[in-house]
Amino acid sequence: MDPWDAAEEAVEELKAALADVGLVLPSLGINASALMPWLVLVELGGARPDVVRGIAAAVKRGAGA
Repeated sequence: MDPWDAAEEAVEELKAALADVGLVLPSLGINASALMPWLVLVELGGARPDVVRGIAAAVKRGAGA
């Protein structure tokens, strides 16, 4: 799979999963480095503390903790 397509799919999957638990990462997107054009990263960006705690809680629930 093309790295850009993989990154776009990953972003959409995470957006959908977060939306399912009522959370949004407003800066979620793709970040490609000009120095390493072959490396496409997903940028999670900044988030309010309550959103980060919500993500942590959702991960813990998913992990069965």
